[in-house]
Amino acid sequence: MAKRQKKSKQPVKAQATARAAGGRSILPMAEWRFLLIRTAVILIAGFWVFSPALNGYWLWDDGVLITQNPTVLNPAGLWKIWFDPANSLIDYFPITVCVEWIEWHLWRDSTLGYHLMSVILHLISSLLV
Repeated sequence: MAKRQKKSKQPVKAQATARAAGGRSILPMAEWRFLLIRTAVILIAGFWVFSPALNGYWLWDDGVLITQNPTVLNPAGLWKIWFDPANSLIDYFPITVCVEWIEWHLWRDSTLGYHLMSVILHLISSLLV
């Protein structure tokens, strides 16, 4: 008969460190500072790069997709976006049209709000990457 080897009961270093930290974060303060500095650099650089867009006007198909779109202009349009897309949408991009619907009801035809939201969404995307 083959003998069974006993498994070592030594805790893994990461498990021991996590247990020693009491379940809290195990990143040292220096790494948190470095992470915050990198995040700030990305946000500042991104806002600086996209800041000229804040003074922009309506472009290309903005009129068709936003200012002349009956679904976006309609207070009940949010329901139509999700439950009656065949009769209400030019293209079926429900999340995009929902954001446009919300923005229209917040800022109407002021382009600053739309461009600011675009910059914010781009910055969030860059942080996720």
